Amino acid sequence: MNTLPLTRTPRDALACRVAPPLAGALHAGQWLVTVSLVAFLVIPVVMSVLAGLSTNYFRGISAGLTLHWLGVVWQAYSGSVWLSLEIALATVAITLLAGVPAAYALARSSSRTSRVIEELLVLPVALPGLATALALLSVYGGFSAFRSSSSFIVAGHVVFTLPFMVRSVAAVCAGLDLKTLEESAASLGATFWRRFFTIVLPNVRPGIVAGALTVLTLSIGEFNLTWMLHTPHTQTLPVGLANAYASMRLEIGSAYTILFLAMAMPLLIAMQWFGVDVNGKRAAPTFRGQRVLEPLDLAIGAAETLVLLGPSGCGKTTTLRLIAGLERPDAGGTVRFGDNDVTALPIERRQVGMVFQNYALFPNLTVRGNIGYGLRIRRFDAATIRRRVDELLAMTELSAHADKPISQLSGGQRQRVALARALAPQPRVLLLDEPLTALDARLRETLRDDMHALLQELNVTSIYVTHDQAEAMALADRIVVMSAGRIEQCGTPRDIYYRPANRTVAQFIGTLNRVTGVKRNDALLAQGGVIAAANAGGPLPGPDGAAIELFFRPEDAQLVDPCSAAPLRGRVESLQFQGERTRVKISDATVDKLVVDVPGRVQLCAGAAVGIAVRADKRKNLAGEVLMLLAQITDLHIKRVGALAYRRVDTAACLSRCVERLNALVPRPDAVLVTGDLTDLGTEDEYRHLAQRLAPLAMPVYLMIGNHDSRDALLTVFDDDYLHVGNPFVQYTVDVGAVRIIALDSKQPRQNAGTLCDARLEWLEQQLDAARDRPVVIALHHPPFDTGIGYMDNIGLEPHSRARLSALVSAHPNVERILCGHLHRSVHVRFAGTIASSTSSIAHQVVLNVSENAPSELIMEPAAFTLHRWTPATGLVSHHAYIDAFGGPFEGPYPGVQID
Repeated sequence: MNTLPLTRTPRDALACRVAPPLAGALHAGQWLVTVSLVAFLVIPVVMSVLAGLSTNYFRGISAGLTLHWLGVVWQAYSGSVWLSLEIALATVAITLLAGVPAAYALARSSSRTSRVIEELLVLPVALPGLATALALLSVYGGFSAFRSSSSFIVAGHVVFTLPFMVRSVAAVCAGLDLKTLEESAASLGATFWRRFFTIVLPNVRPGIVAGALTVLTLSIGEFNLTWMLHTPHTQTLPVGLANAYASMRLEIGSAYTILFLAMAMPLLIAMQWFGVDVNGKRAAPTFRGQRVLEPLDLAIGAAETLVLLGPSGCGKTTTLRLIAGLERPDAGGTVRFGDNDVTALPIERRQVGMVFQNYALFPNLTVRGNIGYGLRIRRFDAATIRRRVDELLAMTELSAHADKPISQLSGGQRQRVALARALAPQPRVLLLDEPLTALDARLRETLRDDMHALLQELNVTSIYVTHDQAEAMALADRIVVMSAGRIEQCGTPRDIYYRPANRTVAQFIGTLNRVTGVKRNDALLAQGGVIAAANAGGPLPGPDGAAIELFFRPEDAQLVDPCSAAPLRGRVESLQFQGERTRVKISDATVDKLVVDVPGRVQLCAGAAVGIAVRADKRKNLAGEVLMLLAQITDLHIKRVGALAYRRVDTAACLSRCVERLNALVPRPDAVLVTGDLTDLGTEDEYRHLAQRLAPLAMPVYLMIGNHDSRDALLTVFDDDYLHVGNPFVQYTVDVGAVRIIALDSKQPRQNAGTLCDARLEWLEQQLDAARDRPVVIALHHPPFDTGIGYMDNIGLEPHSRARLSALVSAHPNVERILCGHLHRSVHVRFAGTIASSTSSIAHQVVLNVSENAPSELIMEPAAFTLHRWTPATGLVSHHAYIDAFGGPFEGPYPGVQID
């Protein structure tokens, strides 16, 4: 174990003795520079003040001190003082009324327009005051009554100071999660204006005060703009000061400075008192038109605790927000509480209580104020509010903290305040969005037990969102497992754990062991042994040679003598003692490491040979399910916005129709693979247009490069991690279900034909060797085969690369398919012991002409894609699917318009 020494060595001590003088010198130097700068700024001000108190400006204080000049100034210019205050206060009032709502709107918006507006607000500050004054004079100078009044100066000051007010309030808003705070208040019944006045304004008050003081100070001291706008009847304090110096009444000018400082200093001190330290960043999630949740039917019983469980991004929080009323379902979707359809009701009228992931407690209220907020919104009388709040304080063990501000509470206490606040108005449904995520593991376990007891006691219908399976198991009456926006399984915790509906559920809940092998004579032949069908939980699917997978939990196996008739044999890799049990990790039994739980008293050592016996009734054969659905689209040829490919094909519109078709598939594909020619010219504008058109896709999309593409432009626009792992090429591996996709980059510079250089082929061989235990699909843009369409054959994968690819594929029989693009037609060829396929373009096709030296002319045959379905029993099955329902006649061919 590494420890930190508590005493220094002599060498350390020497270093400590040598370092301080140097550090001290630097420190002294910093102070010297700071004091010099302060003196440089302060001394002229002090001298001016002393001059205003002297009997003679030129002789200074040696001539004697007097208050005479201050009296003269006050008698002559008191009107200017009051006018400056009047203008400043009016400016503050107007900037408050305009700036606070503007800052709030900008903070709550994530649009590009709002960012542009925010930057434009700085223009009046960047422009010289004289320029702003001239602009106002040119527009409003003809209105004599307005021009000669102090209101004209107020207007100029508002233009100049409004950005300071907006920026000050916006800075505080950026440090708050206003969206969640408002949603929290809405869940307690607060309407928009109640939320704005009781939550938003109190919490942005430091920014409002700081902004108001800044505006007041700037308005009182503003000269350039005021000098241009003032008249003899609207002379402010800075203008009077300038006039005094201009008339050589220097003593009066200096006394004027004293009066100005007397007004400004309290404001400057107050600005420091109310200053705001902002360290937050504003973030706003958007759906970009993408459907993130499949249509779902979900019924929740009265007083039931239902847990939505799944990984990040699976749609569980969106489901919760739909129930709460923070999001709206698509047309035709409904949300009902009992017999009441609440679909059209906003959250404040649904009678729900909501506990947010970050608690969303109101910083301006105490613990008691937070818990009682919903009751006050619903206009309960004071006695009822106090009684209900006291009950909840006692129930959540917070009575001793009732009058504390939220900032003085621990994480666990804040979580209990959030729960008590949600329960106070006695909601019909309690919604909890990962309320324990922010806590440490020990506290999370304690509060989980407390929450379970509380939910049972209150007998309230509860919907709980989490990604923690232990929380789900402990709290739920039923669990809904979600993945990729859809429900995978709904059942009791026991059903979910012991009878998973599919691989997704089985692997997400608990630890799951996987034994892989091939079927031989109705038995599973694995790396570490043979499992007969009779011991495999049922007949094995598929023909001899089919890939088979069996699954079991760590507690459903036991370790036996490896010399016995154990189905599997392996070697202990590591042991993790956990008290009542020891978790043993075993290698060599199958491709994956296996995990087996044994009683804690059993003694083993690393490296020991062991046999593994699994109870036959506990083995799970999930091979019959659909493990992978992959949609392949290709040759998009997207142009910049408004442009047509070949001056006649609207490829962007074709892609949008394809996206709609893919989103409508039932069941929905697990992923979409785009096999190259993403754009037509490979420009960044085209890739940005592509990103816009792909945004509505409701499943992951994986992009590949073709001869029309640019690596640099693609990587500039798309920052997805998977695209950046194969430098200098755009190639990667990704698992879709049980299938490993290996995407190759076959582009060569300034050529339509493709190639695979030594580096790319070496990388491919490494990936194939690493994936021998699973089915593999290789994808590349250029097909490694001839079609009979002369021109396309000339620009396919060059012959040397075909031969080397063939050798690699032949050595890896687990390669199920080679998927290609480029041809703009659906073509299938036997290649190296497997099948190589291309698919049709989602836009325009190549004319089917297999005569010698045939051109690759364009024709508008129906656009299509390919849907690949994989199971262990069937392997990869491919379906050619049309995008549009169109029976012809087809436009074209177009002689001379050739596709490459």
